[in-house]
Amino acid sequence: MKQVDGDRKAKSAPVIKQELSLSSLSAQKVMSRSFEKLAESLFQISVILRAVGEREHVDNAEDIINEHFETASKDIDAKIDQMKQLAEQHGVSISPDYTNQVKYELEINTPHLAQFIGLVGRMDDLVSMIDSLWLHSILDNRQASNARFEWSRRMINVAGRIIGLSRKVRKEAYNSGQKELVEKVAGEEVADVDMDPELKKASETEEKEKKLKKKAA
Repeated sequence: MKQVDGDRKAKSAPVIKQELSLSSLSAQKVMSRSFEKLAESLFQISVILRAVGEREHVDNAEDIINEHFETASKDIDAKIDQMKQLAEQHGVSISPDYTNQVKYELEINTPHLAQFIGLVGRMDDLVSMIDSLWLHSILDNRQASNARFEWSRRMINVAGRIIGLSRKVRKEAYNSGQKELVEKVAGEEVADVDMDPELKKASETEEKEKKLKKKAA
């Protein structure tokens, strides 16, 4: 048998290729600051938990990730409804044009990464509404700036918390004597030397909260 294509050493993994267009600068910054690190962390969580195979750890990690995404999703929907109502009250359009829409070609290798991409897309819609209300003088400079910053920080925090969770999952696997297996299937831990400072700070929150819970118990 002669192999004519593909890497003999690499494992074949399923991916979905998708394009994402983002109009607002806020959403573009979220992607540039967090996407690659988050994608790597979500993949590591997935392969580590599959390899270790401890059902309790799998369920706990799934619950934590889903909770972060579901809470953010509900809050985005509520804010979008609020902005729509405000626009309707003043009879204005909520779809401004942008001078530099950015298109991303993405490879989705975990279901949770697809969820995050969907959240960023909806955040982009929300910020577009905020920008339109600002352009029509319905929101002032301070209100619009605070709202953009709030949602950028919120999405960075979601990504950072999940990156922190990947470290927690790896550490627990190491402590259970699975270090060699983890490093074989997941490679090195996500490096933080070039990580965005806000993302890095959010990634450390999970471990800090765990220590506080232990002290309180």
